[in-house]
Amino acid sequence: MLKQFQSFLDKEELFTTKDQILLAVSGGMDSMAMVYLFKQAGFPFGIAHCNFQLRGADSDGDEALVKEQAKKLGISFHCIRFDTNKEAKLQKTSTQIVARTLRYQWFEELRLTHDYTHIATAHHLNDSLETVLLNLTKGCGIKGLHGIPLQLGHIIRPLLFATRQEIQQFVQNQEIPYREDASNKSTKYQRNLIRHEVIPNLKTINPSLESTFEKTLHHLRDTEILFNEIIQQYKTKITKYIDNTFFIQKQALLNHPAKHTLLYELLLPYGFNGAQIAQLFQGYEQIGATFSSVSHQLLVDRVYFVIKSKNNKKENYKLVKENTDNLIFNNQEIKLTYGAKKTYPLKQPPTTALLDYGLLVFPLTLRYWKEGDRFQPLGMNGRSKKLQDFFSDLKLSRFEKEEVIILESNGMICWVAGYRIDERFKITEKTNKVVKVDLL
Repeated sequence: MLKQFQSFLDKEELFTTKDQILLAVSGGMDSMAMVYLFKQAGFPFGIAHCNFQLRGADSDGDEALVKEQAKKLGISFHCIRFDTNKEAKLQKTSTQIVARTLRYQWFEELRLTHDYTHIATAHHLNDSLETVLLNLTKGCGIKGLHGIPLQLGHIIRPLLFATRQEIQQFVQNQEIPYREDASNKSTKYQRNLIRHEVIPNLKTINPSLESTFEKTLHHLRDTEILFNEIIQQYKTKITKYIDNTFFIQKQALLNHPAKHTLLYELLLPYGFNGAQIAQLFQGYEQIGATFSSVSHQLLVDRVYFVIKSKNNKKENYKLVKENTDNLIFNNQEIKLTYGAKKTYPLKQPPTTALLDYGLLVFPLTLRYWKEGDRFQPLGMNGRSKKLQDFFSDLKLSRFEKEEVIILESNGMICWVAGYRIDERFKITEKTNKVVKVDLL
């Protein structure tokens, strides 16, 4: 098995002999086999063990074994204990999810602190097969069929070439000590159910299941590469990204024969799921309809599907004291300058407002528009207009409306920032002093 291990590493080029590898070692058969393979191959490595304190004396026994073997082999040993049950209650999630998060966060801290180049886990070919079957059973796209990735960032899986049976044979031949987790035999866990009942039945159909699966896996990974290239081509063709907002051309998407899959892939990075995609296709004609993921909102606009991040930390308003020069309202920088009327030409870009200083009541207020807002747009001879109607005339989407900043004086809108000032605050012959406000 050592030759297979070395051949696999040479072929995949996971790391070099100069790299320092941190092995994640639970004390079970797979991870202990990995320790001895690394030792026999002469690679530099350290050992990291997490005691999640979930199995009482058994957890402590795992820790003791790994520590003892590290000392025997002369390998650096890192160990940490987690109160996993307490952390799971605090986070209101499962112990399995919490344990995984704690484990990988600690591994990464060790990697950075002790100059390890990679973190190696002992996942093998059967683990990858179980993952694919589990994903296929629950429903998945092509990404769910590629199995456990060989490398993901700094994490590597150097045993993916080996079956569980091959690892077991190696451990027995080398008389490698390890500890068995009794929970691995319980079929109340979905993965164990697949391992102990589904796969044995599949092997009655194909005794060479693992070998066949490995070949299929290579085909699927190649297919995924081609698939991702096509998705990227369409992303370039029918989407754009402007000011932290993602736009998808509706009609171009709807005309595509694989529109459901294409939209699913485009929206996947923003946290939208398959059920929401189906709802979206049912309601794509409802202009103004919105859909939410944990992190993002999607707006059905006239021409585009518009996706933007949720910003729950937005300031609702900010006061502008007299003689303020520069300030930031959320992510928008705003500059105020004060001077005589003759200092500034009356013609200014939409991002600049010239206001009559004498008509302003400080402190001014910066805020976002709200339902019922009215103002007197410059050029309408004092007639008032609902801000909602003003935005509709400009064909602004709901998301664009939500980003429009309002400058207010004593309860009256004096500037719809970036669009129009209010007639009541314009520069006239009677104006002596001007406030110039710029969106930077």
